[in-house]
Amino acid sequence: MHGRQKRGSKQSKQDRVSCPVCGATNASHLIRIFNKLLPLCDSCIHMSEEDVDYLAAVAEIRRCRTWDGFIPRKKRKTLDKLLHHRNSAVVELATEISAEDQFRCRLSKASRERDPEFPHMEIEFQNWWEGRHERLSRQSAEVLEEFV
Repeated sequence: MHGRQKRGSKQSKQDRVSCPVCGATNASHLIRIFNKLLPLCDSCIHMSEEDVDYLAAVAEIRRCRTWDGFIPRKKRKTLDKLLHHRNSAVVELATEISAEDQFRCRLSKASRERDPEFPHMEIEFQNWWEGRHERLSRQSAEVLEEFV
């Protein structure tokens, strides 16, 4: 018998929820963390509220960036929300990522337009890049190393 093929049910696709902390697709526990419901997996459910909140925010920052370090226009609103996060380490990390994106955008624009100031901007970016660890706390610097 020929006819239209049956598709998978919508329910099966809706049941697959990923953990915002580790990215596991079997997040089956809804936990309220700072008045926000988050689906957590079995391994992340034993963490403290502060750790879950911090790691979920770091994962969100990681999802805001592309593979080459730029932040697309559609993800900037998400990063702006993280600039006002309750954890100071998340705010520090989001500020650093935002500043890096601004540098990269300026460098990209200068190289496209063949700006004569491009070599000086490149040197300025290198100096800024080397001074990252002095500007950041130890915890944010360790997380930032995983980004690169």
